[in-house]
Parts: sequence; C-alpha cells; structure tokens
Amino acid sequence: PANATLRAVIQKPLVPRTIVQTGKTFTHALVQHARYMATWWSLNPEYTYRFYSDLDADAFVAKRATASEQSAWNALTVGAQRADLFRMLYLKYCGGVYADLDAELGRPLREIMNYRSSAVTGLYWPFECLIYAPGHPIIVEAARLAVEKVMDQARLEKTQNPRRCRNAQQ
Repeated sequence: PANATLRAVIQKPLVPRTIVQTGKTFTHALVQHARYMATWWSLNPEYTYRFYSDLDADAFVAKRATASEQSAWNALTVGAQRADLFRMLYLKYCGGVYADLDAELGRPLREIMNYRSSAVTGLYWPFECLIYAPGHPIIVEAARLAVEKVMDQARLEKTQNPRRCRNAQQ
C-alpha cells in the first residue's frame, strides 16, 4: 500500500495538483474562512495552492479567455456570478481543483482520486468543489453554456432597459 501511495504521488496526474480558491482578497478570505481553507492545503502538501483575488481573476480572464468569454466576464457585476464563471474558465484552461472558501475538506485528495482521474464528481460537491483535467469536455461545455447564458441575459437586459445599460457603460 505504501508503494501504491508513493507511485500515485510521483506519477504525473491528468488533473494538475493545484488547488484554486478565489475571493475579494486573500486577507479578507482568511478572516472569514481560514479554518476551511487550511483543510485544503494542510491535507494536500503535494498540491500547489493558488488564491485568486478579484483583481487576479480579472487579469487571468483578460490574458487567457476568448473574446466571448471576456465579454461575458465583463457583463457580470455580482461577485458570486463572477466566481462561478471564473472557476469554469480556470479549470477549462488550467485544470486542477477548485474549492469554495467555505468548503471543508475531510480527507486528502489522494484518497478521493488517482493520477488517472480526469474528473471527479460527487453527490456532496455539486459546484463548491470541481476537479477537472484541463480541456475536459464537461468543463469546456459548462463554460460555453455559462458564457452563452450570460450573453443572452445581457442582450435581454439591453433590449428591455437600453437606458440603464447605456448609463452603466458611461
């Protein structure tokens, strides 16, 4: 068993060993959710931990996303909606493990998935924890649909209230 665990850690996994979380700022996130956040990095020392602030997420989308994904990103004004889109775009391009700040991990990720896993889904993690290899068809399609829905909503709002949309752009 020890050799199997070591081999799984050494093998190059399909899902990058990166845990990603996002929030307004790292300091703000720690004040609110340090206990939960710590479960991710303390149980998974073989993983890289990355925190994306709102500004970091803006920069990531500007650098990596397509024009339509950037348009959808810019159309969103609510932080939670932006976090939802960001997690899909990040996983589409980079892959890894995305976890909400208030999601607590009860056991190491190596016990949940192996190096051959390209995606992990579960009954208890509908959207607060997403685990995908980069370019996985499920996350690619989810991102495409999310962008489509955001842009549909933006067009609808523009036709229903063109003055408000014009004022928001100024």
